[in-house]
Amino acid sequence: MQTTALRQPHIFISFKTKERESAAALKEALEVGGFSVWWQESIQCGREWHGAIDSAILSAGCVVVLWSIDSIKSPWVRHEASQAVARGVYTPVRLVPMEIGSPFDRIQATDLFGWQGEPNH
Repeated sequence: MQTTALRQPHIFISFKTKERESAAALKEALEVGGFSVWWQESIQCGREWHGAIDSAILSAGCVVVLWSIDSIKSPWVRHEASQAVARGVYTPVRLVPMEIGSPFDRIQATDLFGWQGEPNH
């Protein structure tokens, strides 16, 4: 009899490139906490990145969306957030004090204002 290994659902972090440092710090903190994090920079050369990202969102157990003044304007971040909302795996995080706006403000956001990656924050 052949057994199939269960694949642990991963966390997908959606962010604007300008917030890469915050996203990387969050990724590291989550991994230290024992979570598996899918990282867009792991997309292999030659792969169609839209498809790889959509696939990662579809298989994610949680999609953390890092909201900032720049990311709220990004059609890509908004697309990823929309997919997460539709699947019920959306977790909003505000990097700065700001209004997120509908429909993304229907879930209480976690605030990481000034967070520097400290696990105890």
